[in-house]
Amino acid sequence: MLKIRGRLTKPIGQNNFGEFNYEQYLAQKRIFAYANIWQDKDIQKIGEERTNLLISFSMSMRNKIKSIIERLIHPPYNFLLIGMLLGEKTHIPPELKDVFIESGIMHILAVSGLHVGIIAAALFIF
Repeated sequence: MLKIRGRLTKPIGQNNFGEFNYEQYLAQKRIFAYANIWQDKDIQKIGEERTNLLISFSMSMRNKIKSIIERLIHPPYNFLLIGMLLGEKTHIPPELKDVFIESGIMHILAVSGLHVGIIAAALFIF
């Protein structure tokens, strides 16, 4: 576990028309803020937390599944599949979400992710 002292800052967007939009660039990489750390001593290791092996294993498997999908399937279909299998809807483009909402099937993403989670939990417990 780390203790970090710094100033959390929101990236600056486009100031002038046609200029590179750093805020949008970082948002595509799921970075919505960054920390300025001025000295090495502002980062301290404060301990190692023992984690639950079951949770650690399931998170590892989830990340592997996600990376395989991201590597093999192109956007936006990879985001849609991740939403259906893992319940993660953050990367689904707004226009695709709108189509799901307007057609009344947005619940498919949440329910499918939930079902996969329940099945995985049942397999690990029993």
